[in-house]
Amino acid sequence: MKKALLIALLLAFAAGTAIAQNNNGFGQGAGGNGGNVGNGGNGGNAGGNGRVERMTEQLGLDEGQAAQIMAIVEASQSLHDEEQERFRQMSREFRDNANAEILLLLTPEQAAMHEELQQQRAEFRRALEDACGEGGYGRGGRGTRDCGN
Repeated sequence: MKKALLIALLLAFAAGTAIAQNNNGFGQGAGGNGGNVGNGGNGGNAGGNGRVERMTEQLGLDEGQAAQIMAIVEASQSLHDEEQERFRQMSREFRDNANAEILLLLTPEQAAMHEELQQQRAEFRRALEDACGEGGYGRGGRGTRDCGN
């Protein structure tokens, strides 16, 4: 039962991610990033501000409406960030559990090589994060997969 629920959760997340990437986020304006990404996809306040600014301009919102919408956007982003962190933690646990099961099947030589390969991948990821700054590889915007933004 837990596996079925987990698979359904992962599929729903993957589908949502694919749709968002396909649409470059929701509310795409001319030349914009959709407003929901903000500061290079880090969930910063600038994304909400840009979205509310566009809505104010396009819909003629008054200050009260804009403030209420900003509060909604910020609360939504906060919930999104919390859920995303929970998902990352679950993913780490799944990878760790799978890795432990895999190691049980490997010979000592294979296990040593497997560990070495994992260390190489970790070093590569750290080097990319160092080269790309705090955001890391692939976080410069939707689908860019580079740090040259």
